[in-house]
Amino acid sequence: MKKLALLGLSLFINLIGYSQAFTIRDLSSLSDHLTYKRNNENTYTNIEGSPFLDENFVVGKVIINDSILIENVPLRYNIYSDKIEFKNANGQILEISNSGQVYQFKLGSHTFLESEYRTKNETEQGVLELLVNGNIKLYKKYRIELKEATKAIGFQDAQPNRFTPLDDEYLIAEGDAIPQVIKNPKILLEELKSYQPDIEKYIQKEKVRVKTESGLIRLIRHCNQ
Repeated sequence: MKKLALLGLSLFINLIGYSQAFTIRDLSSLSDHLTYKRNNENTYTNIEGSPFLDENFVVGKVIINDSILIENVPLRYNIYSDKIEFKNANGQILEISNSGQVYQFKLGSHTFLESEYRTKNETEQGVLELLVNGNIKLYKKYRIELKEATKAIGFQDAQPNRFTPLDDEYLIAEGDAIPQVIKNPKILLEELKSYQPDIEKYIQKEKVRVKTESGLIRLIRHCNQ
């Protein structure tokens, strides 16, 4: 108990940089400081399709408040619940809920974080993928919907409950600002001219397709130079 109390006290020391951060081998060891919601895999048994970006768990890293590093954590992203799930040492699948901490998740080539973000009409909270880091940041929001089963009508066959992917959304943020959904590429280009006045010439010369993910990544990287 005394060791646990000392660990709990240490977790709140202000640390700078990962070189000075605590490295913890098992995310479950922070159960006194985080709120978990148990995930029931049977929830999706009778639903066609998958709510996950990848059903398989990928061994990754969790960074909390830029100071606590947890390595070798089996992680996956549930797009439908908009939560990162992890598997503990006992094989239990748990869901990391928002508990006022700042999380960053590294799963293979993907980097996710929980963040506020702005759509056209409101501010929401969710998991975003960081595509480009820098003074201008580019994010991706995965989206999926659950369509209810329908009966056969005329020539239309019956359809089961099913997950249907929606178009991904892309967001941009300057500095530490809240990411905003990119609604209009033309407006985006006007805003980016303050970083690269010749941005339209760059697009034409390099044949950048602004409406594609790869094009947006190239564009934002160019503006960060």
